[in-house]
Amino acid sequence: MLNIRESTILNNIIEAFIDSGMPIGSRTLVKSFDIGLSSATIRNVMSDLEEYGYLIKTHHSSGRIPSSKAIELYVHNLINSNSENRHYINMDDFLEDEKNRFEHLIVKASKLLSSMTEYATLTFVSREPNPVIKELFLKELGDNQILFLLVLDNDQVYNKIIDYKMDKGDISIEIINNFLEENFKSKTIDYFIKNLNPLFFREFKLDFKNLTGYYEDIDFSEDDELKIEGIERLLMHPELSERVNQIAQIMEDDSSIKDLIFNDINNGINVFIGDEEGALEKLSVITSSYKLDDDRWASFGIIAPIRINYGNAISTIIKLDRDIAKYIARGDKNAGR
Repeated sequence: MLNIRESTILNNIIEAFIDSGMPIGSRTLVKSFDIGLSSATIRNVMSDLEEYGYLIKTHHSSGRIPSSKAIELYVHNLINSNSENRHYINMDDFLEDEKNRFEHLIVKASKLLSSMTEYATLTFVSREPNPVIKELFLKELGDNQILFLLVLDNDQVYNKIIDYKMDKGDISIEIINNFLEENFKSKTIDYFIKNLNPLFFREFKLDFKNLTGYYEDIDFSEDDELKIEGIERLLMHPELSERVNQIAQIMEDDSSIKDLIFNDINNGINVFIGDEEGALEKLSVITSSYKLDDDRWASFGIIAPIRINYGNAISTIIKLDRDIAKYIARGDKNAGR
């Protein structure tokens, strides 16, 4: 753990680097900050900080730049200085059956963040692993074709057209639809898949699979949803203006950011500083994340250059974070609309 002198010098180096983008030497600190230490003392502390992994000495000057480890520490200190107690958020406790309201609120927060910053913004929502069926039915289309339609409570819609010729002895579509509604409406997908054949056989003494293709081969699994907006804004920043390939890679494949969020998500403000080669090199990702239930998370945040005004970015995210918590805590039915 750094002592007060080390913390003060490191913070001043980070702030000077964010302001100038140049390596910082002891003379700069003496001239720009009222530290009350000599250049020799500052150089000794900087050597210690380099040994700890917080500073990197460049080849082009005697100055040093902060490492990603240092910037992460700096940002976490900003967060802690502005933090309030956060609460476990269970959508159902506050929003009853209107499960999409929270997702709408996260999207709204991201749009507000986009309008308040010059950076790219992101929203991330874990999909419901076992959603509930809102509607399901079959419909004859003519030409020996039947449509199978299924609507889930997360607004996902699945449909499939099946070639099937109805014979006189077959159970009518109307009777099958009544059976489906009575037994599976408001039930989960898992329940539907597990019980369709047994319940159909018990009701009609027939195997539902004789009506091949009504639901088979439909993939009910959904990937977690990550939306990135304004990624092209990063090219407006001098240190990224020539990194077109990197920005294009993120636009084409968001897996690196999705993996980052999924693998390192915690309830609260999360920070990642990219210092290795790859899609996130020289980028900061700062998110506000919420645990919705045992299996689901939601996040919003920014993707920005490493050298940004973290004070403004953090205060903006925390302000939106607190506003969301207040909406949810009072069960505001208009939130996110």
